[in-house]
Amino acid sequence: MNIKETLEKLNKYTEATVDNRFFNVIDFDSIGCGIQVETGTTEDGFFSLYLEGYSANSGKANEFKSELPVGYGLSMEERKQANEAFKAKKEEVKKALLQAANEFDAKIVEVMKSFGFTR
Repeated sequence: MNIKETLEKLNKYTEATVDNRFFNVIDFDSIGCGIQVETGTTEDGFFSLYLEGYSANSGKANEFKSELPVGYGLSMEERKQANEAFKAKKEEVKKALLQAANEFDAKIVEVMKSFGFTR
């Protein structure tokens, strides 16, 4: 096995990744930006997710309201159940976003190759 060839092949492989330094960050590999998934609470008491796109010290955050109430006024057990349900939903969203990011990364590379550009 030729290590140099293997390393070159690996360096050409493009895939979005979850940044291990920041648990809720998805970094694109083919372009210099990413998505951060943060938790919030709406004014009317529902869990929400903020999808924050970032690049070159600028960003934009969009809030997406869930159907899950935070649980103000509920018993501790009911609040715990609502919180656990929201955390599970957030993980599902992050997995789906990572898949979409991978598809986007692959499409960027495909477009660049179609115009004769390689990495």
